[in-house]
Amino acid sequence: MASKDELLSEIQHYKEVVTQYTKLHTEYQDYYVNPMIGISIKSRIFIIFISYFILAFTSLDDGLKAIILFGLIYLLFIAPKLSVKRRVKKNKTRINELQRLMNEIEEDINPIHIPKTYINYYALTKLESYLINKRADSLKEALNLFEQEKRHDQQMKEINIVQQMQEINLRKSNEAATLGWINLLRR
Repeated sequence: MASKDELLSEIQHYKEVVTQYTKLHTEYQDYYVNPMIGISIKSRIFIIFISYFILAFTSLDDGLKAIILFGLIYLLFIAPKLSVKRRVKKNKTRINELQRLMNEIEEDINPIHIPKTYINYYALTKLESYLINKRADSLKEALNLFEQEKRHDQQMKEINIVQQMQEINLRKSNEAATLGWINLLRR
């Protein structure tokens, strides 16, 4: 059985490892981010349709209208993908290096005491707090507390969902009752 100091040391080590991995993964993902990420596909299609209808009521030449629409389609759909491809191609060596570093970190995650499923920043922080705040004296106690709180949080989310559904149903019921009274009074 591991001592509290050994557990805290292992937790601290893996918090640093997870932080390092997260930084690498974030940088890796940044190379693949579509520049149009803030505009949904539905919004882009909506822009095309609105542009089409606006152009339909202008006195521009049909060829010019088509060029404008194709230009919009290119800017909203094709250019962002090409931009990502260029960025990935230009930074291929760094991307490969990031993949290699992340793979190394993944391979080096072999905790002595903590189960691998708990090697994430949230779980490690919670386990650490249980040990530091003397809510748990052993890894087993800390893990049981963590799982218990996780189940409690899940139950609270489910209760909130049920409450929201009840509120929606109550509103609909009140609306139906109001409509019933209005229809009764109209007769």
